[in-house]
Amino acid sequence: MLTRNVLLFEANPQTRLYVKDILDYFSFNVQTAETWDEAEQHLQHGDYDVMIVDEAHVHLGHATPVRWIRERGSDLPIIIMSYMPLPELWSNCLEHDGVELISNPFSPSELKLMLDIVTSKRVRKGSPELSSEQT
Repeated sequence: MLTRNVLLFEANPQTRLYVKDILDYFSFNVQTAETWDEAEQHLQHGDYDVMIVDEAHVHLGHATPVRWIRERGSDLPIIIMSYMPLPELWSNCLEHDGVELISNPFSPSELKLMLDIVTSKRVRKGSPELSSEQT
């Protein structure tokens, strides 16, 4: 069984625990970040198959995590969690390849399905990693 590494960027402790519990249940390796500085450090020094980001963090400066990752040449899949996805969030996701949106609340099986889809796409495509020279 392939173990997948997930970076979960979520400031809300209850949501972070809920999502982490789901990921643990499905045997994902999970690293959490509460702030963008933490997430950035994990991205620079870790090897992740997917990043899950709360919508609130996407608005740190027009899709900060997405832009930061893509500017470094990585195709790391990003799943954005949103309680009420507005049209501009949908279009922002469509502007970036490899960015998916999941509406919260979601079931454990819905999250797992989304993770399976985005990680399998990446395996088929190949995956350039973020390197320290790119940071």
